[in-house]
Amino acid sequence: MSNSKIMDLFPTPLYITNINKPISTQQKEYLLNAPKIENMGNLRGEDGYVLNQPMFAELKNFIMQCIKEYIDSVYASPSLDVYITQSWANFTKPKEFHHRHSHPNSFISGVFYVNAKPKEDMIKFYKERSAIFDFMPKQPNNYNSNDVAILVETGDLVLFPSSFVHEVPPTTSEETRVSIAFNTFIRGYIGDEKSSTALYLH
Repeated sequence: MSNSKIMDLFPTPLYITNINKPISTQQKEYLLNAPKIENMGNLRGEDGYVLNQPMFAELKNFIMQCIKEYIDSVYASPSLDVYITQSWANFTKPKEFHHRHSHPNSFISGVFYVNAKPKEDMIKFYKERSAIFDFMPKQPNNYNSNDVAILVETGDLVLFPSSFVHEVPPTTSEETRVSIAFNTFIRGYIGDEKSSTALYLH
């Protein structure tokens, strides 16, 4: 019908940008030489607050500016203040992976790619609700797909709601993929006094 339309209701907001500036050799060496612990499918840095290191102050400031832009665009709440809680490095060698997961106890999560190969490295997101019926579409799209892979490269920053389930499939690149992941939480006033949903977070 000529007057018909399909609307996107309640889409999941995904933010992607690129810093357009590689991190320094000193920063890379710090991450690569720092103590590591086993993760499910790859390795992660032992330091759970890596963005608090003075050498990453400029990067953290860039990430915070992007988080503010994301929050202002999506939530448009003047009383909402978001801050980074934990941050850690991930190391994924050739053919390794990062298990499917979400980020509990966090509001917005993100990944900054220190080393990622264009057209090969990716992060895959999954639809939060299970499909009632399983069809085989001729052409995948945002309505009929249960997962979407986003290609990433060095310098990319991806922000998403922490409940958004995601994973890293086994890598095909011959280089070790290095990223810094982080969580955030809320400060300030949310909810509404009149509807008995007011919450003051400090």
